[in-house]
Amino acid sequence: MAALTRPAFRVSPEIAAALALAGTAGFGPATVRRLIDRHGSAIRALEEAPGAPQPRVARRLGDEAGRELPAGARMLSYGGPGYPGCLARLHDPPVVLWAAGPLPVEAGTSVAVVGTRTATADGRRLARRIARDLACRGIRIISGLARGIDAEAHWGALEAEGETLAVLGSGLNFEYPRLNRGLYAELRRSGALLTEFAPNERPAAHQFPRRNRIVAALADAVLIVQAGWKSGARITASHAADIGVDVLACPGPVDLSASEGCHALLKDGAGLVTCADDVLQALAWDGSRSVPVTRDHDMACLTLDDSDRRIMDRLAESPADIDELAGLVGGPGLAASSLGRLEALGRVSALAATRFERAR
Repeated sequence: MAALTRPAFRVSPEIAAALALAGTAGFGPATVRRLIDRHGSAIRALEEAPGAPQPRVARRLGDEAGRELPAGARMLSYGGPGYPGCLARLHDPPVVLWAAGPLPVEAGTSVAVVGTRTATADGRRLARRIARDLACRGIRIISGLARGIDAEAHWGALEAEGETLAVLGSGLNFEYPRLNRGLYAELRRSGALLTEFAPNERPAAHQFPRRNRIVAALADAVLIVQAGWKSGARITASHAADIGVDVLACPGPVDLSASEGCHALLKDGAGLVTCADDVLQALAWDGSRSVPVTRDHDMACLTLDDSDRRIMDRLAESPADIDELAGLVGGPGLAASSLGRLEALGRVSALAATRFERAR
């Protein structure tokens, strides 16, 4: 369900012009990029490019975008203030981006940590550990906020009180998958959410491969922890290779399907990674920036609230689905938030997309 939006937000003329160009039939992202580069701004392109819409169209689209924008969110346009310059490596960079959370979109050194949604327990632990150790050294962690490896990467960075940014395959008004609602909340408080899709645009299968090119372009290196032979993570790796971003991969058991994609990448020349130090070596990281490490035992000392304790008591009996747990704590949102926190503490683990057990 869509979140509440504020009634009015003033979109800048530059962003309104970019929206108008992007919405013009026959003007794809690559065409709009060329027009803005040629004319110096979206406003000038709107005024001078043959076939561009009238300025009144831009004003109308700007007003509509302002009504959709969630509270606390912001818009960035190609070539404008705050737009990440690294996206210019793409031939079709997003014309307009929607962002939420306190962090700026562009960062110093960033590593994308991505992988399969159906990761093994070992794969999830490895992704979280590597992300946490990198974040402790001041490296931003980027991922796609999917369940599995992506979620573990974000949680690892949050455990280290480091920076993490999630690139979405839908608009900001949708929290998908539902299981990650707690993670969405954490990123809105202390991280960043980014998408090229308008706030009210629902998740759709064809949007996630487009999301992956942004993940790759924002990063200095892309690390695939676990991936099947056909997977979105390999699409991300392909985008990275196309624009000159280092591709790294973790090896795994040879008889595990979640290792097939990583092994294929390693055969093609990806850097082999078993720990954060391997990533730092690939980046030629000098260790000059660091932040305090949040150790596992520090996380274990955090106080559990009533919802957390109810879920822990139920899972002590047997594994349970999120729908059942939601009934215990007053709704799916509270259940997802508690489960995300308990996973971060190592108290519970996911058996499947919506089924959990108490960690052994």
